[in-house]
Amino acid sequence: MGRISARETIITSGATGEIDAVLVSRGDFILKGSPLVTINPETIEKESARFEEKLTSLYREEKTVREEYDKARIQLDILGGRYYKYLSLFKVGAIARKELERVSGEKEFAESELKKSERLLASITDQLEATKEEIRLKEEEKQNIAISAPADGYVAHLYAWEGGFILRGNEAIAFVNEDAIEMTGKILLSGSLPKKGDKARVFPLRFSVRSIDGLVIRSSDGGGKNMRDASVAIGLSKLSGKDIEAIGKRAIGYIYFH
Repeated sequence: MGRISARETIITSGATGEIDAVLVSRGDFILKGSPLVTINPETIEKESARFEEKLTSLYREEKTVREEYDKARIQLDILGGRYYKYLSLFKVGAIARKELERVSGEKEFAESELKKSERLLASITDQLEATKEEIRLKEEEKQNIAISAPADGYVAHLYAWEGGFILRGNEAIAFVNEDAIEMTGKILLSGSLPKKGDKARVFPLRFSVRSIDGLVIRSSDGGGKNMRDASVAIGLSKLSGKDIEAIGKRAIGYIYFH
């Protein structure tokens, strides 16, 4: 006797928006590439347009700030030259200290203005890069408004519903690959241990079918004499929707080797 279980894969949404349709039900068998959920692109398109407008505004702001930066740099060059000229004159006694201090103050103010422009320009540059990345992601989302099956398999759980709202990266569906369903359990052996690839038939309890064919995928011998305790895992296939719903609810069954 053993327990029938499945290794689930969580399929996440590749887009943000309202769910237009859920095209499958729990327990459905789906072929690879089949659409499972579709998302309304309206939210993505609105967000994309908003980021495009922001990008245009940032480019205008960048132009203005860059012009101010260039002016501040030119002004600092002029005041820097004037300061060193006044410093030379002060050293030979041609001007008073007060005149040198005045020019020095103007130079320090120009330096602070240039640094302010540099910080603002760096901030706008960062915002430009972040906005470009958002636009790229929205373009990517436009290609992912349909969530598709990654392989042949079964829908185990639905976390999305029609009319609901889903975010990019949110869980949408729990999916079970056709080859990820197995029965694990212990058996008593009087003969040889079943080998990988041996045919087996499982007779499940509480399932909608009388038997399910499968293959041994791994086994181990617990040792002992005569009737030996051993463990075996059987890969199963051709389960119905009701069978999938029973998986994870301590579904059990009996194994027959042939």
